[in-house]
Amino acid sequence: MKPWLAIMLAMVLLGCALPRAEVSPEGTLDIFGPGALGANARLSGQWIIEGGGGDAQAKRLVSVQQAGLEASLTLKSGPQSFALVRRTKAQLLATPFMSWSWRMSAEAHAPGAIRLIVGFYGGDPNSRSWGAQPFVWLGTQLPPHDRVIAIQWGKRALERGNLYTDGKVPRYIARGGARQLGEWWPENLDLAEIYRKVWPKDDIEDAEIMFIGFAVLKSDGPSEGSFRKLSLYR
Repeated sequence: MKPWLAIMLAMVLLGCALPRAEVSPEGTLDIFGPGALGANARLSGQWIIEGGGGDAQAKRLVSVQQAGLEASLTLKSGPQSFALVRRTKAQLLATPFMSWSWRMSAEAHAPGAIRLIVGFYGGDPNSRSWGAQPFVWLGTQLPPHDRVIAIQWGKRALERGNLYTDGKVPRYIARGGARQLGEWWPENLDLAEIYRKVWPKDDIEDAEIMFIGFAVLKSDGPSEGSFRKLSLYR
């Protein structure tokens, strides 16, 4: 076997063997919360950091706190962008809803600097099988994905519910406005409905949720956002 082919095959096998959070028999998947944390309130090996000038530097902008049954994850923006996501194994139509609570700091807030991201695979009719695209594992820790949706805080309260598809990654505004900054807000979202609006020609029954997490974009001033109880459910 040629060396380059052996490397590609090894990367595919490694990718398929990486730990992924799976849906419970009850049809729920706690992405972040007390049940998703390991010893000492640490994130499990299903979580990965991509970008940010290296794992060590990016980790300094992420903090986890556990107080009784409440666990919160706080992220801060800086001079470099990074992503913190958890590998998941869930069919979109089997767990189409997502819920969470969040609080955006009122100090030096940069709208959209800290956002939720969801990666999908399989719905795009033009996507091939994992084995047909081994290069997907080279140069990135993110699982294979053909679609990504970002969920963020908007500049204005009236933006809530807006969906923007003018960029590389579609953006859904779940909440917005300066008056609501600094407080905790619960949210519930129909991911399947948003997916259908953005990609109406996809085979949504084949779409799998490959990862869920956070994208932190570089900003001139520091921006801070905190999250609790991030879950998928049916």
